[in-house]
Amino acid sequence: MRATAWCGRNATAGTPAAAKPSSPKTETGLGALRAAQPAHLASARQRVLDHIPADILPGMAAALARLAETQRRAR
Repeated sequence: MRATAWCGRNATAGTPAAAKPSSPKTETGLGALRAAQPAHLASARQRVLDHIPADILPGMAAALARLAETQRRAR
């Protein structure tokens, strides 16, 4: 499950339908996603990246860059 789906599901649990966030397909929904981005990145950094040993970061960064390039080419 994507993190955005998990966050959206947990954020709306137990709320009335009228109070649920907008779909990301609308301008309001897109604005909500953009507003959540800084907190999401900070959380990912604290939960994952801060626990990776410094000596393996360069290799990991290179691997992620190759993965991103592969995904970009596939589009």
